[in-house]
Amino acid sequence: MAQVITWCVRPYAAAKWLQLLCFFLIVIFLLDGRIQWWPYTAIFIGSILGGIIVAVLLLIGFFEISRSLAAKMPWLTIEFFINVALLVFTLVASGILVFDYFKMLGGEFQHHKYTPPANIGKDGWKMRILVVLVSMLMAVLAFLYSTLQAKKRAR
Repeated sequence: MAQVITWCVRPYAAAKWLQLLCFFLIVIFLLDGRIQWWPYTAIFIGSILGGIIVAVLLLIGFFEISRSLAAKMPWLTIEFFINVALLVFTLVASGILVFDYFKMLGGEFQHHKYTPPANIGKDGWKMRILVVLVSMLMAVLAFLYSTLQAKKRAR
């Protein structure tokens, strides 16, 4: 049985929707220039996988699959550890992006293997990384909230 549709706007579900939106923005903004530095590629792939995992968690919560799985496995504990893993990923990626953004603000692009795509330019790429950084920081806050909620529900 599924939840009522208003479940989708409850705080926990809203945090999951925000995580999904943040990962979507990160993927879109890193799509063109991810090959210029290997951390961009890692963040890009991690965001795709994270988005898929968050979508699955959202569906599991909406269709109440976790209740039927509860007898077979400690689902809430598993969900807690998934949230922790994604929180760590977003924290590490945020740190890398902060480092990268401030290096680029200083005019240093030498740590990248390639220059930004010609159709975007250096200033455009800095703005893209700023959008990715803000999205990643929003994802950190959303994962922090959902991790605390998952821990509370797992008790």
